[in-house]
Amino acid sequence: MSHFSPARTRTGLAFAIALCSAGSALAQNHLEPSLKTIPIPEPSTLTEYIADRDAAIRLGKAFFWDTRVGSDGVTACATCHHQGGSDARIKSTFGPGADKIFSAGIEPGTNALAALFPLTKFADVANRFSTVERSIDDAAGSAGVMREDFEGLNAEGGEDCKRVAEPIFIDHNGVAHRQVTHRNAPSVINAVFNVRQFWDGRANAWFNGVNPFGPVDDAAMAWHMDSKTGTPEQI
Repeated sequence: MSHFSPARTRTGLAFAIALCSAGSALAQNHLEPSLKTIPIPEPSTLTEYIADRDAAIRLGKAFFWDTRVGSDGVTACATCHHQGGSDARIKSTFGPGADKIFSAGIEPGTNALAALFPLTKFADVANRFSTVERSIDDAAGSAGVMREDFEGLNAEGGEDCKRVAEPIFIDHNGVAHRQVTHRNAPSVINAVFNVRQFWDGRANAWFNGVNPFGPVDDAAMAWHMDSKTGTPEQI
């Protein structure tokens, strides 16, 4: 959808009036099409890296829900992206900031209030150099899980995990609460259309086969099938 910058207010206003007067048919021509009509973008060299596309999709789904492939051994991607592609839990969504104190008053096990947002509030919302009316260093993140160490699989194929002796948060009643991540998980729905992934954009659009840094990491290499020789090689 078209957007107009403040510097072009007059031009934009005149164009908007002309657009409206031209009728709905013309307006529809200036709208972005539904994502349902856009083919899913895939690398043109996909067959060099994946022998069975459907099997790769099933494997990706299994990885998404598997806690054992998480960096800590107990947290899966789906832990924070399980509903609508994001985390819908509303309790225990705040963690203490750098000062290790719950300065927002949102203790573990309680709900965050909408009135707290934005955490940093300026007198002029359009000017970050204006007077700071509120600054809360607590991190509003996705609710994690109670910290555990993965020890292996049992005879039934279930996971054997041991609860870490020192819990993350203990409230004033002595009740232990799960850890909270430092960021709120964005939805993964339609993430294939994102140029960069993660809040800080560190996940490059180009997959190098090893980490999220793309071509920035010269040492990262992935196996692919050479179209001329028909043999796998690393590049």
